[in-house]
Amino acid sequence: MIKLGGIILSGGKSSRFGSDKGLFMLNGLALVEYSIQVARLLTNDITIITQNPDYKKFGVKNIPDIFQDTGPMGGIHSGLFHSSFDINLILSCDTPFLNKAIADLLIKNYSNQDVVIFKTSDAKYHPLTGLYHKRVLPLLESNLQQGKFKLIDTIFQTNYKVISLKQEENLDTCFSNFNTPNDLKSSAIHL
Repeated sequence: MIKLGGIILSGGKSSRFGSDKGLFMLNGLALVEYSIQVARLLTNDITIITQNPDYKKFGVKNIPDIFQDTGPMGGIHSGLFHSSFDINLILSCDTPFLNKAIADLLIKNYSNQDVVIFKTSDAKYHPLTGLYHKRVLPLLESNLQQGKFKLIDTIFQTNYKVISLKQEENLDTCFSNFNTPNDLKSSAIHL
């Protein structure tokens, strides 16, 4: 088994959501707790990237962005910078449908790439769920300093691997995205 760190991105402004998305309660758990559960399948070393002190209650490390207001790329940079592991599982705070099958697929497909991410059957990339090696730090930092915040463009500059999910694998739904509390409430029955 690969030794790795777990980094959960919770630094977003959640402007369309109206409140801090990771703290939204769904079926008795805050959204971020679903990501913590998946991370715990692979590591005990978990860090949440956030400026919000309310995340301290989850009993894992909290670290703010080094590059403020730079989106997910800034969060990944901060997480990797502070991690004591070369390989790190990156998750977003708002993915309650992720499961062990997704975590296992990442591990099974890792063979010393810089980044391993998923692409769903609708041809969308999902760079906020993946394995990232610390060696991408200089590239992340350089792009952040230049104001290049598009994560997928940065990934394409690395030695990356994309895991293509087929619709029949029933894993596409793991990456459902929610922009309002009502989106989540209508999906709660699936958990």
